[in-house]
Amino acid sequence: MSVTMQKYENLLSKIERSFQWKKQQSTEYIPVIKKFIGIINSISYAGFSALSGKKVIYFHRFPASDERAVCPILSDPEEMDVDSNEDVEPEELEYDNISLEEGMMFWSDPSQYQSNGNFKGGSWGLDNFLPCSTWLNEAFIGETVTIEFISNGIMKFDFSSKPFQKDTLVLPNTMNSAWSCNVTLDKTGKTYSAYAMNYYMSQYANDLLFIWSNPVNGKKYVKVLKRGDKPTVDMQNKLMPGAGEHLEPGENLKFKESSIIRAFNEEMGLDPTVLQNCYILDLGLYDSPGRDPRYWEYNLIGNDGKKKTFGSTRYSCTHGYVLYYRGEAPKLQQAFDTDEVVEMGPNEKKWVELDTIDVTGETWMLPNHAELVEQSKEVLEKFDLLDESDKDKFRFRNDENEEVMSL
Repeated sequence: MSVTMQKYENLLSKIERSFQWKKQQSTEYIPVIKKFIGIINSISYAGFSALSGKKVIYFHRFPASDERAVCPILSDPEEMDVDSNEDVEPEELEYDNISLEEGMMFWSDPSQYQSNGNFKGGSWGLDNFLPCSTWLNEAFIGETVTIEFISNGIMKFDFSSKPFQKDTLVLPNTMNSAWSCNVTLDKTGKTYSAYAMNYYMSQYANDLLFIWSNPVNGKKYVKVLKRGDKPTVDMQNKLMPGAGEHLEPGENLKFKESSIIRAFNEEMGLDPTVLQNCYILDLGLYDSPGRDPRYWEYNLIGNDGKKKTFGSTRYSCTHGYVLYYRGEAPKLQQAFDTDEVVEMGPNEKKWVELDTIDVTGETWMLPNHAELVEQSKEVLEKFDLLDESDKDKFRFRNDENEEVMSL
């Protein structure tokens, strides 16, 4: 087993141990000392880890969405003096060995692949890289931060990252899922909101393909989208065979109330009335290690010519779905989220035939999307063999709490 995969296995074990601990808790887990010092030792996507004594605490700009999210667990629940901790892997205590210039070079690199051959997918939005972000701006490895505990649980997210207030709403059913904290970068004196956890936050998302069956020629077409190039957008200007959204707290991978509907409304660029004539089909879960390079270790050749690694392995998954429409050409409209999705160029196709689409080239966002497309072909082949009464069971309905059926 490679060193990277061993780290990933260690992470999965830690997530499971932490989750079992969380299930045993009946009260809020709160540090006695509400303000403490940390040293940034690692940077990841929209997040960082900090050492406080020998305890590693993981901070994130965005809130966790899964029930397995766990707040920091101290070796001694009565104190913040964490000179010993039995649940920290040695690699967690290490410092990323890169310069600010090297980190920015990696983040902005338009290359399709990293120095070790891992997929990268082009340049990533600098607003998701800590030193260049509007969140913890100028923070980097080795910097000192002052962390103030505000509340147990996940307080409502504000994209401005303004400090949490004592009366900020705590979302229901998030006890011990995270600590809502304010983090001050000592170098600048500026304070930002953050969510503290016991490990780097897992990433959960839904990917939604829209496939149109044209009754005129009998062919099926995939709605293609193009990513924007704003500082908040990664894999800039790449094509996608559908829309995707991260889950937000309280959402579920399997229910329509989750990011499935947000993905359609915000990114798909179709008249919402088309939904009443759609079927929704389940493509399953995709969580192969490193499937999304943003939530994995990053590899580069440093200014000294040596191979370097920073970031961390993280659990990442997406659940795929197809909205299947049979009828006249769907009406197009501008996507609501014009940062993430932009208008296609004059020579770029908005609809590509399902049987011939190839999403493995350099113009496409993620290799994982090829799996979704291939699975959609298999699912639709089975669906088309059903009689109309059975097909009707998969019709999209406005009950947002309804679970999506598997074929």
